[in-house]
Amino acid sequence: MQETIDRLFVILKIVERCNLACSYCYFFFGGDESYLKHSPIIKKETIVKLTDFLIQGAKELKVKEIYIYLHGGEPLLKKKQPFDEMCQLLREKLSFVDLRMSVQTNGVLLDKEWIDLFKKHQVSVGVSVDGSKEIHDQYRVDHKGRGSYERTKRGIDLLRNERYHNFGALSVINTAASGRKVYQHLSQELGFDSFDLLLPDLNHDNKPEDLNSKISDFLSDAFKTWAEEGNQNVRVRFFDSIITRLLGRNSGFINFGPHQENIAALTISSDGDLNPDDTLRSTAQNVIQTGKTIYNSSLKQFLDQDIFKLLKKAKTELPGDCQKCVWKNICAGGEPVNRYSSANGFDNPSIYCESLKRIYELATKYLLKNGVAAEEIAKNLAA
Repeated sequence: MQETIDRLFVILKIVERCNLACSYCYFFFGGDESYLKHSPIIKKETIVKLTDFLIQGAKELKVKEIYIYLHGGEPLLKKKQPFDEMCQLLREKLSFVDLRMSVQTNGVLLDKEWIDLFKKHQVSVGVSVDGSKEIHDQYRVDHKGRGSYERTKRGIDLLRNERYHNFGALSVINTAASGRKVYQHLSQELGFDSFDLLLPDLNHDNKPEDLNSKISDFLSDAFKTWAEEGNQNVRVRFFDSIITRLLGRNSGFINFGPHQENIAALTISSDGDLNPDDTLRSTAQNVIQTGKTIYNSSLKQFLDQDIFKLLKKAKTELPGDCQKCVWKNICAGGEPVNRYSSANGFDNPSIYCESLKRIYELATKYLLKNGVAAEEIAKNLAA
């Protein structure tokens, strides 16, 4: 049973509907349709109960930091006044911990009033954008099939014009795109100095045959571009996490690297249902659905569920191929969602294994070129 937590990640589904219909979306098109049974928009009484749940859990587990990701669907479908009241309540009730809030949006509904609310409550903003108009509009379409790039870009421009600097981007990797061009579009044309490149939430049951080689090419091209340009002001979380691990430190993220006892993540639905990390939604119902809610469970009780023991085992008891791999202490098999199969559960290497190895090699060469001793990296690989 978990006794203490330094850092708690809470993915809070404040809206479970969306104004877009992105074809790769794990939430609406990943096979789990539980959202249809949930309230489209979180109710005030659920938020009040949530604060009680988090207060008790934070005190019982001695939580130091809570990260609340205001998520959807599209969270900006929630009306502004209730959003304002929700943030105010969370800030007041959780003032005894280091509370950090962020919102993940497609950017289409952004306006000055929203940005003023984010400033007021110190809410960082993540905008979902996959690259240029041609790439972005391939999958990120509305319910009429129309691309959303121009509307998303308008939101990004507005954030910048309003001088709100606390925002970045999440970009799902499109294997038809060039990693170099996507990196340059995000960093130069859209002006992001902080973004992440996300591996598609696929597993051994649903991966395309040639996926790995295309992902490998994309990541390699993006990393080489980042390294060649040498702009230290541009941070790519995926690359930062790899370099951090090669330097012998924890990445700080729940799914990257070895299991970290002092970090936990959970998803809370608009009705208060408790589930593990949201990326697992595309695996299986017995993984995601726990039967626990903020009304019938404490945080400590929830984190004692079998799924968390299974996820820990996946990170600490690696498959045979991973055990023999030189990179095992860097990735610990990769993200659980990408290791899943209906036949073996999480007892598989990542579907992106070859892609990850290639990017680890590039990152190692980058560190060596920039003065990190080979002995230090070798020590961290063997630790």
